[in-house]
Amino acid sequence: MPTPGDREPPVPPRRRPAPLREFLREEAAGGVALMVAAAVALGWANSPWRAAYTALWETQLAVGSGRFAVQTDLRTGSATAS
Repeated sequence: MPTPGDREPPVPPRRRPAPLREFLREEAAGGVALMVAAAVALGWANSPWRAAYTALWETQLAVGSGRFAVQTDLRTGSATAS
C-alpha cells in the first residue's frame, strides 16, 4: 500500500535528440537564440533585400471562425476584430 509521501515517477517528455535536449537545458540557450535572430534581422533589414524584410512585417494575419475574425499585421500587432 503506497504511503502519502510516495509519488509516481513523472511521465517522460517527448523524445528529442540528445544534443537538442542538452542545448535546451541550458538557461543561456534562449538568450543565444534571441541574439542570433536579432543579428539576422538587423543584417536583413540593412541589406539589398530590405524590401522583402519590410514585406514580411506587413504580412496580414487573420484568424477566424464563422463570422468572427481577428486580423492584424506582424508589425503593429494590434488586432481588429470583426
